[in-house]
Amino acid sequence: MVNLTHLDLHDAQFCGHIPHQLGNLSSLLYLNLKENNGLYVDNLHWMFHLSSMQHLDLSHSDLHREVDWLQIVSSLSSLLELILNNCQLDSLTPSVGFVNSTSLWVLDLSENLFNQEIPNWFSHCSTSLLEYLNIRDNSLSRKIPDSIGRQLKHLTDLDLSDNSLSGPIPSSLGNLSQMQALLLGVNKLNGTVPNSLGLLSNLFAVSISHNFFTGNLDEAHFSKLGKLKELEIPYTPLFFNVNSNWVPPFQLEYVSMISCKIGPNKLYIFTLSMLQNIIIFEM
Repeated sequence: MVNLTHLDLHDAQFCGHIPHQLGNLSSLLYLNLKENNGLYVDNLHWMFHLSSMQHLDLSHSDLHREVDWLQIVSSLSSLLELILNNCQLDSLTPSVGFVNSTSLWVLDLSENLFNQEIPNWFSHCSTSLLEYLNIRDNSLSRKIPDSIGRQLKHLTDLDLSDNSLSGPIPSSLGNLSQMQALLLGVNKLNGTVPNSLGLLSNLFAVSISHNFFTGNLDEAHFSKLGKLKELEIPYTPLFFNVNSNWVPPFQLEYVSMISCKIGPNKLYIFTLSMLQNIIIFEM
């Protein structure tokens, strides 16, 4: 067993303590224990022996007893994918090792108990390869760090929805030229939506619903969004106002604008030319 490289026990109905003996599998590259029935740890120190680990998924395991979890996973220098969804984690205290980690390209910390601002981990990570960042459904507060847009150049998916984030959307997010999904709904974000988001030419889905934005959405916000398929902006005070002769560069498959203010164009092009599946809005 010491030569085992892949161990996938997801959804196997295991419960109880995750054994420290897993740390003896020093050749392990892939460990998936997600969606079992009540797995928990008292500590994760056994992971220090898994230096070759590339994929780690402990989703739905109770990790709250390990206060140094971030320092420990930071020691896994070969780690590419870290998925700790719904693990009852409550601290995002920055770790120097994690800040300097550049190999990670998937980070999922969604549905935990974080009740703080998003740490500015990324201010010195200009070589970061991170593509997928999901911290949705926590209680994160204060502003979205500007460094996300300045440093995470390879980011394709950013999900910060269902938190308590406030302040404006950083205009620096317009620098993320590889972005495909931008999900910021159900927060307390405010201010105007930056025109720079209209430069995200690879964007497929955007949701900024249930926030407190003000001002207009106009042609500049969509200028380069030729791949956009899903647009969610319901329950925001935004005024969607485009010229009557505007031809969208995209073909939407889903749009929701419930409770948005609609300009005199009445979305004629959306409803008759572009929409393929569903449109929901009130005027």
